[in-house]
This record gives sequence, C-alpha cells and structure tokens, in this order.
Amino acid sequence: MNSEHDSTSPTHDPQDAAVLRRVRRQLRSIASRLRMLLVLRALLMCAGVLLVSALLLGLADYLLRLPQFMRLIFMLGIALAVLRLAIKRLLPAWRSVLSESDVALLVEKHEPETRGVLASAVDLDREQARSSEDEGISTALRSAALHTAAHRLSAFKPTSVLRTSSLTRPGLQALVPIAILILLALLSPVMLRVGAQRVLMPWNDTRWPVRYAIDDITPPGPYAIDAPIAIRGLVGNPDTPLSDTTRALINWRLLDESGDAIGDWSRTLLMPQRRRGGEQGIPLYEQLIDARERAARFPEQQRFTLEYRISTRDDQSRTRSVTMVRPPVLRSTSVELELPAYARPIADRGIVASGTIESKASDTLIAPVLRGSRITLSWQFSKPIAKDEQTPEWVEQVGELGELIAFDHPDESSMRIELIARDSLLIEPAIRDRAGIPVRTPITASVEVLDDLRPSVQIVEPRRDEALSPRAMIDINAELSDDLGLTRSAIMAQVAKVPAGSAGAPPEPVGEPVTLVTQDINIEMRSTIQHTLDLTSLGLVPGDELRLWAIGWDLRAVDSDPSIGRGASSVRVFQIVASDDLIEQVRRSLDPLRNNLRSLDVRQGEVQQLVRQQSDRAAEEQRSLSERLRANQSALSQLDETVKRNRIEDEALRSTIEDANRLLEEAADQSEQADDQIRRGSEDAAQSSQRRVRDRLGELLSMLDQGQDAWMALRNVQQLRSDLESISEDTKQLAQRTAGQTLEEMSEEDRSALEQILDRQLQNAEDARQAVNTLDQRAQELEENDPTQAEALRRAANDARAAQLEEKLREAGAQIGQNQTGSANQTQEEVLEELEQLLEELENTIQNRDNALRRELASIIESIKGLIDAQEREIVRLDRAMLDDDLGGMDARLITLVGNTLSVRDEALGAFPETRTIAEHIGRAGNAQNSAISALRSNTPDADAAQQSQRGALQHLRNALEEAQRLDEQAAQRQAEQARDALRKQYESMLETQSTIHDETVALGDDDLGRRQRSQARALAARQGELRDELLAMADQHEGLSEAPIFTLAHAQLDRLMAQSGAGLEERRIETRTNQSQRQAMTILASLVEVLQEQQQQQDESDFEDGSSGGGEGGGQGGGEQPVIPPVAELKLLRSMQQLVADQTRAISEQETRDDSEVRSVVDLQRQLFEQGASLIERMNPNPNPTEPDTNQETPNPEPINPVEEGGATP
Repeated sequence: MNSEHDSTSPTHDPQDAAVLRRVRRQLRSIASRLRMLLVLRALLMCAGVLLVSALLLGLADYLLRLPQFMRLIFMLGIALAVLRLAIKRLLPAWRSVLSESDVALLVEKHEPETRGVLASAVDLDREQARSSEDEGISTALRSAALHTAAHRLSAFKPTSVLRTSSLTRPGLQALVPIAILILLALLSPVMLRVGAQRVLMPWNDTRWPVRYAIDDITPPGPYAIDAPIAIRGLVGNPDTPLSDTTRALINWRLLDESGDAIGDWSRTLLMPQRRRGGEQGIPLYEQLIDARERAARFPEQQRFTLEYRISTRDDQSRTRSVTMVRPPVLRSTSVELELPAYARPIADRGIVASGTIESKASDTLIAPVLRGSRITLSWQFSKPIAKDEQTPEWVEQVGELGELIAFDHPDESSMRIELIARDSLLIEPAIRDRAGIPVRTPITASVEVLDDLRPSVQIVEPRRDEALSPRAMIDINAELSDDLGLTRSAIMAQVAKVPAGSAGAPPEPVGEPVTLVTQDINIEMRSTIQHTLDLTSLGLVPGDELRLWAIGWDLRAVDSDPSIGRGASSVRVFQIVASDDLIEQVRRSLDPLRNNLRSLDVRQGEVQQLVRQQSDRAAEEQRSLSERLRANQSALSQLDETVKRNRIEDEALRSTIEDANRLLEEAADQSEQADDQIRRGSEDAAQSSQRRVRDRLGELLSMLDQGQDAWMALRNVQQLRSDLESISEDTKQLAQRTAGQTLEEMSEEDRSALEQILDRQLQNAEDARQAVNTLDQRAQELEENDPTQAEALRRAANDARAAQLEEKLREAGAQIGQNQTGSANQTQEEVLEELEQLLEELENTIQNRDNALRRELASIIESIKGLIDAQEREIVRLDRAMLDDDLGGMDARLITLVGNTLSVRDEALGAFPETRTIAEHIGRAGNAQNSAISALRSNTPDADAAQQSQRGALQHLRNALEEAQRLDEQAAQRQAEQARDALRKQYESMLETQSTIHDETVALGDDDLGRRQRSQARALAARQGELRDELLAMADQHEGLSEAPIFTLAHAQLDRLMAQSGAGLEERRIETRTNQSQRQAMTILASLVEVLQEQQQQQDESDFEDGSSGGGEGGGQGGGEQPVIPPVAELKLLRSMQQLVADQTRAISEQETRDDSEVRSVVDLQRQLFEQGASLIERMNPNPNPTEPDTNQETPNPEPINPVEEGGATP
C-alpha cells in the first residue's frame, strides 16, 4: 500500500520526494525491529524463569530426594508460571503493530533535531498523496512544508531509537543458569543427566547416584566368640567429606551350630571413624558387635554364625555370614627337671629347681634352674590345636638359647618341648587352633638359669698387704661361699726371695706352694677357715716376700682336674722387712694422724664459735667431729695391732701409741658429751666439754709433734685468740647490761657472770704467758733442724713480749674486777689486734715453709732422676763388659757417679728435717756404688758382685725418689687443704652476710615501701652489690677455683641470683622473686660450705688410711699438684645444684603466671648441669683396666706344713 502511495504522489521536487521515501522506509524498519526486540525480551524472560526454576527444583531434589509426585507438582507449577509469563509478556509483544506516525513520534523523543518535523512530514506526505491537484493554496503550502522538512531530514539516521540495553537483564537471567548447566555438564555429566530426567520427566523412575554407598570391608573370619567383632564398612564416595556423616545401621543376629537363631535381630549404629579407608579413600565406619552374652547361653557349643547387613538412607548391603568359634584354652602345664649328675646330692635341698612342677597358670616361672639341667615342658589344651608343617619360630628361638632335644605333639590337644638349659630364656609358644584362633591368655614359661659359679674366697684377716717383721705372728682368716655348696677349703703359702746375685730384682717364688691347713666341708654354702702362722717357722729374712691365699672347692671338684670347681682368693703379699725399718714405717704412719688431729683441732675451734653464736649447725658439726675422732681412733687401733702382730719390742713406740689411743678416746668421749649438751641446750657445759676436747688434742699433738715444726706454737696462739674473743664478747654483753651500775647495784646473776669472766680473763693471761714461752721452746727445738722457722718463732715471741700481751690481759682482768667492763673490753680489743698480726706472721711462715720445701724437693727429685738414669746406664755398660770379658776402665765413671750421689745426699741432708730420710736412701746408694768400685778394683775383679751392688744402688735411688715424691705430695696436700680451708671460710662469711641481708629484707615486708624503708632497702641493695663484687673477685683470689667447672657454674648462678636480689631491692616494693633469689643464693652458698667441709673430712680419713697400713713407704707414690677442689667435691655440689633446679622447677609450676626469662634460666642451668656432669664423670672414670686375679693356681700340697724345729729347715 505504501509503495503504491509513493508512486501516485503528486508531483513535487524529486529530491524532496526521495528524502521522504528514505525516511519512511527507515521508520518502517524501526517498527519491525522494535517488535522483534520486544518478542526477544519476552522470550528471554520466560527462558530465564524456566531454567532457574528447573535448577532450583533439581537442587532441592538432590538434597531432599523428592518423591515423584512432589516433583510432578513442582514441575506443573513451573510450567504454569512460565505460561502465565508468556501470555503476559510474549503474546502482547508478538501482536504489537506500530504505524509510521507512532515510530516518528518515538524517534522525535530520542532525536531532538527531528522534534516537530519528522511526524509532521510523514503526515503531510500521506495527506498530499490523498489530496487532489486542484486544492490550490493548501497544496502549495503542503509542498512548501514538505520541501522544508525534506531539507532538514536530508541527513537523518535514526539509530538511537533501537537500544539493546533492555535485553541485558533478561539475557543475564537466562545466561546464568545456562552457564551453570554447562559447568555441571563439564564437571558431572551423569549428575546433570539424572537431574534433567528427574526434573523434566518427573514421571520417570530415574534415581540419583547413591550418596552413601556401602562397601563392607569386614574380613571373612573366622572370629573368636569371646571377643567383640569389629564390623567395618566404607560409606559414601571418595569425595564425601569426613564431616559429612550419615546414619548407618547394622542389623545382626547369632546362629548356633544347628543354624537356629539365638535371640532376635538387633540393630545398632555404625559409627563414623573420622578417617578414610580402602584404596579410594572412602570414609570408614565401624562398630563392635559383642555376641558373648548370647553365646554364653550355649557353653557347650564351639562354633557359631553371625549374620548381619548394613543400611543407610540410600543404600543397603546384602546379608552376610561370618563364623565365630571359641578360642583354645590352656588346661595345664607340666615341667620335669633333671639336675646334672654332680648336683644330684642337693636335689632335695631346694637350692635349685628339680623334680616335677604342675601348674594351671598361663605364666610359669621355672627358677632357679641349674645350667645343664634337662627340662621337659608339656602343655594340654581344651581343643585340637594346629600343627605347623615347619618348625615354629618360637621353637627355633628356644634352640638358640638352649640345647633343643625334641619338640612334638603327643596328641591333637597337647604339645611338648624338651631341652638342656644353657642360658636364661623366655619360652612364648604361639598356639592357634585349626581355625587360626590364638590362645587368648599369652602362654609363657620363664626359665632362669643359674650358673654354678666358682666359690668366692676372701681373706678377711689380714685385711691388706703390709710389711711384716721376720718374727711376726699373724692370724689368717678366710671366708668362703658358694651358690650350691662347698666341699673343701685350704690356706696356701708361697715364699719368694730375691735371686742370688740379682740385687734390686723383684723376689721370685722358691719351691712349690705349701698347704698351711685344709678343711673338709659338708656341702655348706658358707664356711670359714682359720690358721695362726708364726713367721719364724718359715726362716724368712728381710727382703723376702710371703704370699698367702685361700682356696675353696665346690660340688664340681674332681680329683682328675683340681682346677674344676675351684675358687681362689686374691693373693696377700707381705714384705719382710727388718724390725728397725718396720718401726720407722710405723712412726711415719703417725704423720697422717698428726695432720688429721690438727685439722680436727681447728675444726673444734670453729664449732666452739658456732656454739657461742647459737647456730643451728653446732650440734650437727659437733657430731661430725665426734665421728671423725672415732674414725681416727679406729685407724690408730689398727696401728697398735700392727705393732703387736709384729712383736715389736720398742717400748717407746708402744707407749706412744697406747697414750695416743687413750687421749684420742678421751677426746672422742668429750666430743660426744658436748654434742649431747648442745642438743639439750646446755651451752656453758658444752663449751667446757669442747675446751676439754681441745686440751686432749693439744696433749696428743704435742706428744706426736716432737718439735718438728711450728704448728703447735701457732695452735696455742690461735686458741688464745679464740678464748679471748669469747671473753670479750661476754664482757661486752655484761657492760651493756650493767652500764652505770656499781658492784653493789648489780644483780646477783650479773655479779656471778662478772666473777666468771674475771676467772676466765686471768686464765687467758696465764695462757698468753705459756703461749709466748711455747714460742721460745719451739724455736729452741727447731734451731738445729730448721733454723729459718726457729728464727720466725723467736721473732714472734719477742713481738709478743714487746706488745706486753700478758700484762695487758692482766690489766683487763683488774679492770673487770673493778667493774670497769668498758675499759676492759677496749683492752681486750687491743690484744686481739696484736694476736691477729702475730697469727698472720706465723701462718705466712708455715705456708712459706711448704713453698720452700716443695721447691727444694723439686730440685732433689730432678737430681735423683738424673742419678737413676746414670746408674741404669752403668748397669748396662757393665753387662756389655761382662759379655766382652773386658772390665778395664769400668770404675772411672762409677767414681764420678759416686761423687754426684754424695752431692745430692748432702743437698737433701741440709735442706729440711723431712728430707733427711731421702738423704739416708741416697747415702745407702752411695755405699753400694762404693762397694761396686771396690769389687772392680780388686786384684781379681768380681763383676757379679759389682753388678749386684749397682743394682742395690739403683733400688736405693728409686726408694729415695719415692720418698721425695711422697713428701712433695704431702706438702702439696697441705697447701691444697689450706687453700680449701680459706675458701670454705670465705663462703661461710658470705653465707652469713647473705643470711643477714635476707632477714632484713623479710623484715621490710611485702607492702609498698615508705621513705625510710626505701632507704633501708637501698642500703641492703648496696650490701648485696658488695657481696656480689666479692664473689666475682674470688676467682682471682683463690688459685684453682677456675679449674672446677661445677664451682664456676655455681658462681655464675650466685651472680645471677645476687643481681636479681639487688635489682629487686631497688624497687618500690619487695617482690616474692627477690626473697626467692636470696634464699636460693643462701642454698648454693650452704652447699659450697658443706661440700668443702665434707671433702676435708674425707681427705683427713683417706690420708690416715694410706698412712696407717703399716707397709710400703707410707703415702702416695706420685708428687705433683693437688687440686684445691677435687672432682668428688664437684660431684657433691652437682647433686646440690640439681636439687636447686628441681626446687626452682617446682616453684615455677606453682606460679599462676610464669616469667619466660626465669623459665629460660632454669632450662639453661639444667642443660649446663647435664653437660658439666657428663664431663665430670669422664674425668672421674679414666677407664682403668684392672688385672683379673689368677684363680688357676698350681695344685696345692695336700699335706699341712709342719712346724720347724729350732735349727731345722723349711720343708
């Protein structure tokens, strides 16, 4: 129609007509596109609603497993909703028709430049086409208007009207579900297909894939009926999270041997295990099915069947059956033991297991079983057991530890094993029935094999090797024991002599060992054998050796081989020495006693001070002193026994030892009495007893000292000072109580105290006079032996007289008598200062003497070593000359050697009194060397005699070296003891200071400090800092302290604790940590004092033990430096430090809030203690390789030795 209209339009400007035709075509195109756009939008909206609804329905169905009718209802609802939307949206869009004028008006809204022109032009053009040509003016006007409109629309392009943005929202509504569907198709096409079928065709019977699929993985069995059976199943799929659990049920029942049900079906839950199982990693479910109660209704039946099935909400397994049987049970165990032939006499004594043992228990202990016994083990079971085709592993293990004889099954329900016991073993048979069910209670047979050991033989008297005189009479007592029984014992003797012509060589056995005594024993486990031996019957001479040992035989002894079943003691070796040498050795053994008593005397003075201070440690220290006195008395008694055993006829020595024993017993009695008095609170009586202890010790020391050194003089001055300190303290206290009072105004108690102080002061003045006289006496006694020390004592005596000590003390007594206690106390303080200076000079003299002695000994030792080397070379030269039979010129070098020897002798003779014994040995060596020169210079040179003399000289030189090293070791020990004592005293002083600081800190309280209290706290902090500085300076002041790592570690801990204490005292408030730091510092200081005190005690006892043996050369054989702090003291301190760590750990665990720095410090201290402890153990255990005693002695002479008649020979 429009095209016809265009062709019939009246004539006008062709150009305008073309423009108008183009515009109208564009408008018609826009109308068509707008209609298509509306239809598409409606379609997208309908599709979006359909897809989203279908997805939501599918999701709900997946989660809820909707039934068919519900899916059908939901799908019909979706269809109706979509249909309604289509009617409302799609149908109007499809039916819509737009005219050119409507489109023109729509365009004018979006194109402002066409507004008022486009719609008018379309209408005018349509009117012009319908109008006639003769309308006149109106036609002309329309033409003019059309021309104008065409001109303005010549460039019209109405593109802005067609906007596709209106499709964005419905397009997204459709595209999003489409994208979800595509993603599902890629990830799980099966799930998408099933979901589409269930949503779009709800009438279809399509099912979702099983979500909780069941896979029963319970092993097929059979199972034991006496234990719950674990039913296991995999529920779900590999993608099922462990948190996604479901309700899984198991239905089960038990059938008897006839297949009849025992009870109804039971239902229980299969519990998720929160872990995966199987190769695919599917969640594991498990439940224990306990059928014991139902099986107990038929105790006679042996076999049952368990039926069960598992179900979840979307799956169910098939019914499954498993077999359950009763396990085998041990009915009885039988053991038969047969002893070796030699042990059958003790079969009925119960020493070792024998005979038949019956048991119903599963664990059988067979003990003790003698090695070599024959064991037959039999087990009887409740049902037939499986027989292995090969030898079971447990039987092979038995064969490895014992001699397996047989293993069999006497019947189908029993088993037997037979073996010879060689070693202890544990038999653990693995028993199963023919269904493979093992015995529930493990069966064990523990066989404890006892070795028939050699008899243990020990000579208990004499207790050690020692030197004996040829006239000695000794009691020999041996103790024997055996694990099964002894049959015979004997005491053997062997004499050894130095080979003729081999002076200096070790003694060699002479003849065969002889039997001193034999004794038959009736199979006893313990026995003794005794014998008294008179050495005169053996014809021994100095230089010989007597070797004694005891032998015991047990049941294994046979005549054909006496070494079987025989045990021997270690050999006691007795050096035969001349009576004079033995007397000298006994006298020398008194030196350790003297040193110990000196230490005890000093310690008694310190304990007296503790009593005056009313210290809690006084009683314990006094008891420790008593024990040490008793220990020294015991050692002295051993020395007395040595004198009596050797029948020494030196009355002076006997008297000395008896008197020393008496004085030492009196001192120990008084010490024990003082201990009891301290514990009862009788301080005055205790101090009197303590003074008597020192008096007895002073008498004993004076008797033993014999003017050898200045120690007794020093001791008298020390005791004088100690007594004066006590008097001065009492005087000061009395002066404070009676200040301003006359004698008449004083109370009766104070006047009595004044009289006692006066008596003590006058006695002290007398003691001062005696102490000064003792200095002169000692100086005179030492004048010949030690002029240097004598001069020091004489100078000290002169200084004491110049200071008028006695006069001042008597003056103080007069002042006390007139109740001028203040003046008396001042006088006493002046005398104490003089005594301190005097003591310092004497102590330096003694200490310098040890230094000088060690320097002299070092020179002598070096010279003796040179002489030994030269002597050994001369012996080798003479051996070569004897082989070449050319002795010419052999005496020349010996003459030079003799000169050197005598020169060293003179050096030792003039050095110190102690070195004179060295000079004696060197002098004997020189005499032997002269004898060798004489033998070589004779008309007929005697090379053998010369060589024998040279070997004797070499032995004398070695003896001199040993004596010099012993003296050096003693001097070093004295220096170490002095250093240790000084260190202990400084620790005690620091402990007292730290205790005072702690007490004053506690007195400040734990509240906020006021101004005055803060001032006191700062003063305490300053004192704590001074104590810390003193601690840091100790490493430089005490030589050897830095060489003890445990002590260094203790110092480091003390420094840390004191620093914490000082810092805490600077705070506004005293915290608990400050008090703890102080207490821990006190604990460490107390431990340091204790270990040094115990070490001193043990050292004293050890010295006397070494010196009182009565044999050898007395003390140790090697000189050298002695550690100030021995490893054993470090070990004790390590134990105390470990206890401190335990206390700190316990305190930290009890704290509500823990300080990390404190925890780290405890951890660090524990680590250091472990490291230092391991290092200390390595230092204390240098892996010695002790020599095993030779128990395979030669066959003894069965005949006892006969007494030797006078003038007869030893058989």
